[in-house]
Amino acid sequence: MKRIDEPFKRDKLSLPGKIDHSKSKEFDNDKSVLKTEKTVNPVNSDSDSERKSKDINPSTSESDSDCLKLDDEGNDSSDEDVIADRVAKDITGTKPLEIRNGDKLYVGSGICIKKEAWEKGKGVKKDSLFCNNIPFQLWGKDQMASRCLEGNAKGKTKATPRKVKVGIAMFKGRLKSRGVSDDSTVKSLVKNVCRRSFGCAFYEASRPPRKSKKQKRNSEEIDDKDKEKEDEDKEKDDEDKEKDDKDMEKEEED
Repeated sequence: MKRIDEPFKRDKLSLPGKIDHSKSKEFDNDKSVLKTEKTVNPVNSDSDSERKSKDINPSTSESDSDCLKLDDEGNDSSDEDVIADRVAKDITGTKPLEIRNGDKLYVGSGICIKKEAWEKGKGVKKDSLFCNNIPFQLWGKDQMASRCLEGNAKGKTKATPRKVKVGIAMFKGRLKSRGVSDDSTVKSLVKNVCRRSFGCAFYEASRPPRKSKKQKRNSEEIDDKDKEKEDEDKEKDDEDKEKDDKDMEKEEED
């Protein structure tokens, strides 16, 4: 039993302003453990980045892995000037695009396009038509139907920026093959022709297929035949009704 005159003793932990340094040391130790875990296991961060890349670019498949290899010069061909120069040389016939996976051509930045489509589209006369064909080569109609250039259309995702840059670089390569090198001219054409044609291409891909004149004519003929048949059926129904009325009148007379 404590005496009343015994001085009151405070617990060290209850003193104001006191810090338990033992706990802070434990916290520092935990932080050091977390740091060592991050340095020891860098594989997880790499795998996460690869997964994000696949999510952003779902069109890149394992079959296109050859397109991700470095080019002959040791560059990754991600620079627009490198891609433009590559395309310009192909158009002028100086050096064709490198063939990969049999029927594909390597453009740059890990992207391949179909050789047949490129050969058909690269020689068109109008810049707008050339640019209109590029998205179909980079994305394909099925992917374009669910995307738009700026990502501002309802229910549609934004077109992959990496592919947009490659497409613009391809157009710059066409201009370079014609000797157009003035920066202001190139910028103006990219804005007013290239990007506008890209937007139109995405819009076209999402529209239902148009009917040809022959299809329209056949459709109109079918509609006319259906209408004639409806008129005949109606006329027959009227005759049957008239006949039934006469029979009823005859029965009443009898």
